[in-house]
Amino acid sequence: MAAVLLPCLAVAADDQSGLPLPRFVTTRSNPINVRVGPGTNYDVAWVYVKAGTPVEIIQEFDTWRKIRDADGSEGWLHQNLLRAGGAGLVAPWKAADETRSLSPA
Repeated sequence: MAAVLLPCLAVAADDQSGLPLPRFVTTRSNPINVRVGPGTNYDVAWVYVKAGTPVEIIQEFDTWRKIRDADGSEGWLHQNLLRAGGAGLVAPWKAADETRSLSPA
């Protein structure tokens, strides 16, 4: 009987989304604890205080998603704290060549 149940348990534990990686999503609510590992038993690395923050999912483990934000920071969120959808960040404009001097030659 145990030999019959073990393959079923292995399939149930593999709850990957099947969606392509990496992919972009946004945070669903606020505040959201970003953790150092995939589970509530891991420490909180930082907290998102605003919903709708765009992040990139770079890895999946069970119902947890490893994300990367615009600063390059990485951490883990539960899938229920994320939603599909487009969002963007507006960054300050930079000149194409910031190394040139603005003073006359």
